[in-house]
Amino acid sequence: MNTIGLLYNTQNLACTQIRNMDFCGLGTVDDNIVAVSDTGIYQLFTGELDNGTIITTKATFGPTDFGVPNLKRARIIDISCRCTGTLSVTVSGEDGKSFTKTGTTRTYLYNPENIRIFGDRNVLSRYLTITVSNVDGCNFEILEISVTLAIMGLRK
Repeated sequence: MNTIGLLYNTQNLACTQIRNMDFCGLGTVDDNIVAVSDTGIYQLFTGELDNGTIITTKATFGPTDFGVPNLKRARIIDISCRCTGTLSVTVSGEDGKSFTKTGTTRTYLYNPENIRIFGDRNVLSRYLTITVSNVDGCNFEILEISVTLAIMGLRK
């Protein structure tokens, strides 16, 4: 039987879906999440690792021209978020050029904080794509992203 299980982490308010696994129930034993099947009880990994591998997560926004047809650069990216570590931000243009920079929250407590990323002059494009990903499997929730653009004039 393939069951869908939902695990709710009350510490960081994250919900994890476990599916397509041959188990008939979920539970906790001594603060460990376990799955039960006909062949036994199995401990499920939690936190930043999945069977010893770091869980990578990303959110991609765009491509967008921000409602302006001109060429543009991302000068400042302000991310309002809850995060337990470091986020990586990649900005890419339609020509394939991109830059990646990281930003870290100050407290690691999953409280709302702001991370400011300064842009790079090498990415100049009409359409920009912004990808935010976790570093070393940290938990994060994006509350808001604000982008300050440098917009180039139209050439005649």
